[in-house]
Formats: sequence, structure tokens, C-alpha cells
Amino acid sequence: MAPVKGDGQEGKTAFDGDIEELLDAAGIAVRPLGRATTRAQAQLWRQTFLALVPRDERRRASGTEWGFLSTRRMHAFEREEAYSAYRDQPDRVFFVLVEGFSSGYRCSGRPLPDLNNSATDYYVFPKDMSWTMVFTHEQDWGAGPYFCTKEMAASSPPPRPRRKRLRKRRGSRR
Repeated sequence: MAPVKGDGQEGKTAFDGDIEELLDAAGIAVRPLGRATTRAQAQLWRQTFLALVPRDERRRASGTEWGFLSTRRMHAFEREEAYSAYRDQPDRVFFVLVEGFSSGYRCSGRPLPDLNNSATDYYVFPKDMSWTMVFTHEQDWGAGPYFCTKEMAASSPPPRPRRKRLRKRRGSRR
């Protein structure tokens, strides 16, 4: 696939070649997104699937957003249950964002790709954001993949607030 001027090729990471080859081998048509489109898709993904996570926590998790799905503070299917729900999706056109939302792709084809056994994280979702499948680089250790629908994300309980530690004051008699 030859780069097209202005298509965001300058923002590619080392993992992009891997994903392009993997998708191409699966018979999936791939078109790289430009930086602005990738950022816009990432923002829409965060607004849809992390809507109940406080903004400051989302900022701190930048690059590892799938962690909110793994902590069981949000409702998501895991492992085989996730694969089953993912395979049932009818979408032929979908997006893939690379770890840290550094780059993205508009893809089309069936079946949906299995992006397991990778050294990076991939976020897969359709244009309407009705669902997402997150393949993590830690699947060998039991972290992922995760499947979540828009409805599941909207009904998940918000993360528990962190407790503040009380510090003793110097010179205090307490």
C-alpha cells in the first residue's frame, strides 16, 4: 500500500506495519486515517465508552484506556465471551486504532479480524460506536480481550473515587 500525501503516514509507529500486514492477510481492506481523523475517532471512542469515567482519570490513563475495562469497574465481556460477542457483530466497515491512539485505520471486510497475540493494543469499533473490542498486549496474562457495547458502557457504575489519606500534622497531639 503506497502512502498518499496527507494521509497521516508521518505519524506511523513501528506497530503500524504489523497491523497493516495482519489485516491484509485476513482479506481486510485497509485505509490509514490522517492524524486529525485519528484524534477525532479516539475522542469519540472515549466519549462513548468512558463517558462515566471522570475526565481527570481519563487523562491520567491516556494510552491505556482499556485498563478501565479490565478493572471490573466497568461492565465488559472478557476472553471467550468477548470473542463470541465480537464475532456476532454484522459490521463490514470498522475502525482500528493503535495503542495510545497514535494512528488509525478505516477497514472493511469480513470476518472481523482477530488481533490477538500482538505486542500492542488495538481498539476495534464500527462507525456508529455501537460496540468496541479491545485487544491488549497482555492477553497472554489474562488481560483481555474486552468487548463492550455502548449500552454496557452507559450502564456501568462510575469508578470509585480514591480515598484521600489523612496526614498527621507536625506538632499535633492527636
